[in-house]
Amino acid sequence: MRDYDGYYGSDAVAKGYLPYCNIGLHDSDAKLMHDVPQAHNAHLYHGLLKLSPVADAISHHTHRLHVLDVGCGTGAGLHVIQKTLEAWTSSPITTVGVDKCASAVKAHKKLYGGKPKVLQYDVEGRMTAFARAKFDLVTAVQSLQECTPSALTELSRVLKPQGLLLVADFVNPRQPFDCLHALQSHADFRLLEHRDVSFSATIAAKSSSTGLRAVLNECVSDAALRAAMAEMLTLKKTPQYEDVRLGALQYGLFCFEYVPSTPVPDVLPPVDNALTDDSSDNDDDDDDDDDIDDKCNPSYYDYSEVFPQLELLRSHYETIRDEALKAQLAHDWPNWPEDHYIGEDGEWRVFPLCYTFPAWDASKTTWVHGTCAQCPATVALLQAIPGIRTALFSKLGPETTLGAHRGWADLANDILRCHIGLDVPTYDGDDATCCIVVDGEPRAQANGRVLVFDDSKLHFAFNRHPTAARCILIVDLYRPAHLPRGMARGGHTDELDAFIAQYNAAMNP
Repeated sequence: MRDYDGYYGSDAVAKGYLPYCNIGLHDSDAKLMHDVPQAHNAHLYHGLLKLSPVADAISHHTHRLHVLDVGCGTGAGLHVIQKTLEAWTSSPITTVGVDKCASAVKAHKKLYGGKPKVLQYDVEGRMTAFARAKFDLVTAVQSLQECTPSALTELSRVLKPQGLLLVADFVNPRQPFDCLHALQSHADFRLLEHRDVSFSATIAAKSSSTGLRAVLNECVSDAALRAAMAEMLTLKKTPQYEDVRLGALQYGLFCFEYVPSTPVPDVLPPVDNALTDDSSDNDDDDDDDDDIDDKCNPSYYDYSEVFPQLELLRSHYETIRDEALKAQLAHDWPNWPEDHYIGEDGEWRVFPLCYTFPAWDASKTTWVHGTCAQCPATVALLQAIPGIRTALFSKLGPETTLGAHRGWADLANDILRCHIGLDVPTYDGDDATCCIVVDGEPRAQANGRVLVFDDSKLHFAFNRHPTAARCILIVDLYRPAHLPRGMARGGHTDELDAFIAQYNAAMNP
């Protein structure tokens, strides 16, 4: 296992000496044999983008071009990609990178101010910020050969049909899983071009070695880390360098086209929202909301189509309401822990019945016995509903408007949220006294009304009644597989973890 945290956390990277982590590629058109490592490293991206199918595909684009670099490290290659493609098309281009290494993402913020965007994701899992069929072009420079087969599943999800996957990597059939071999035999990927560039890569590595060795000797005091970084850079006399030089390893550039063998669910035409945001020094700004391009995902769903089982709750809402109101009399419900959503004068109280983190793992569903014991009829109804992940009563005080927010990625991206009105007031005949607003689209709440929406999208709720509270049942159900995943970022908060622990202790003595 390579120490990428050590690599990207080193002074050599922090000082800007090692913006890349690849073998490099010698430019055969160059008049001089230069020994500047960054030039070789950057040219590897140039060489990959110059594969013949790329320019042809790009020239036919009339809408925004979405590009993803997998295993992007500090994101230096994103600038090469952006500049190269801008010379080929007048269409707007959005580039974004992902890397599973937290140190790489932090280095990107320090070196490049967070632009283009780099997010911390492992391509072997679900990259929840990205909708299905999002990207026209995906690049992977020395990253996929270190992955398991699950990476191909996720790449298939985010690539558009006829989108291109560009790979620069070592060809090593001896490794446990050869991703390049798997791609060439995969029913959904077609190899359009392959170039063996082992010789040019060896020349680049040899030319770069003197300068990079000097950087490592100056900036990396730990001998073991220094040796590991030299191997990752394929410097002269390292085992990997010798394998390529002697032909035991090849280095290749590959262009694959994604040609799904089964139909991809329809998606709406691409929207021209760039996946960029204002730069910030805050280490948590990967969770900013304003750069999530989720306009193509529906905000609301018809419960009779996606969750017909909710009719059981709707038809018994009065029974559920009676238990909720009785529970309010028996206990002071706790405030929702993330009070920054509420403001100084608002009120948002909850009575949790069950929760599941992460939502994709049904075995993590936990029922709060102390609250469930007070609402036996409600719990019996809830436990008859398949796919349940969350259930709670929610009380919104009079004249309360919540701040706009998204659900947590480890819940919202895998569920749809359902509101069932229990005790919803109206004021002066206004049916929209209490509303949920998702992506700017309001829906009025009412007694017995079921609303299903995407909790991962930006949303808020309000109760404009001057004296009466609003009470609803909130239920999260596992999102059907044919629907687009949510795109929220960031796990549930420390405040929520503390709330769950304290509440369980109080209600389950």
